[in-house]
Amino acid sequence: MPSQSAADKVFRFLEGARNLKSLTTLDAAFFRLIEDWGFDRWTATPILSPVRGAMRPLEVVLGRPSREWSSRYRENGYFRHDAVINHIANSSDAVWWSRFSQERRLSHEEKMLFDEAREHGVGEGLTAPVRLADGSIWACALTGSLAKPAPHVADAARFAAERYILTALELRRLAEPESIGASITPAQADIVDLLARGLTLRQAAQALDIRPSTAYNQIADAKRRAMVKTTAELVHKTSGKARSERPEKTVRKPS
Repeated sequence: MPSQSAADKVFRFLEGARNLKSLTTLDAAFFRLIEDWGFDRWTATPILSPVRGAMRPLEVVLGRPSREWSSRYRENGYFRHDAVINHIANSSDAVWWSRFSQERRLSHEEKMLFDEAREHGVGEGLTAPVRLADGSIWACALTGSLAKPAPHVADAARFAAERYILTALELRRLAEPESIGASITPAQADIVDLLARGLTLRQAAQALDIRPSTAYNQIADAKRRAMVKTTAELVHKTSGKARSERPEKTVRKPS
C-alpha cells in the first residue's frame, strides 16, 4: 500500500478529479501530484481494446508525453521490443524501468530500447497498468530525471493513473460528443450515410461512382477508426454525425 503521505496526496487527487471540468485542469492537478515524486512527463495510452485486440501504443494518447521520444517510438515501431508493455499487459503491478531492466532477462533489442530512451532524455520511468470496466487495458507511463524507485510511489501512481484516465476519457466525451463520427474521413462518412439509407455496399459504391473494392477498403478502415467490429455497429455509431463537417455529396441513383 502507498505510504500515508503518498496516500493522502492520491486521495485528494481522486476526490478533486471528480469535480474538474476540463482536460487542462485535470492535467494540471495530475502534474502537481506526480511532480512530488520526481516526474515531469506522463503518457496514457491503450494497449488492448475489447474490440480491436492488441493495439500499438501511442495510437491514442492522453497526458504530456515527450514529443520527440513519442514520435521516434511510433515511427520506428519500438512497441515490438517494449518489454515493459508486454509485461504489464499480463500484470497488475506498476513497473520501474531501471529495476525491470536489471532484474529481467532481456533480448538485445529490448536492452537497446532502454538505452535509446535514456539517450533521448527519458531515463527513469514508471509504467502502471490500468484495466477499465469495458475490458480495455491502458498503460500510464510516468517519466522524469528526478524520479527514484520506491514501492509506495508505484502503488500510489497506479491508483492515480486509473482515476486520471477515467476522468480524461469522460471529459473528452463531454467536450467532443461527435468524436466517434468525426474520427472517420468524409469519404467514409459518405458511404456510411448511404448504408444507413438501406443501400448495399455495392450500391453505395455505384452511387458514389467508386469501385466496390474502394468502398470495401474505406469501410474496413472506418471500422478500425471507430473501434467497432461490424458494419452495422459502424452505421449505428457514425451515421450522420460527421455530416455537418463536410459539404453535401452529390450521388448517382444506383441502377
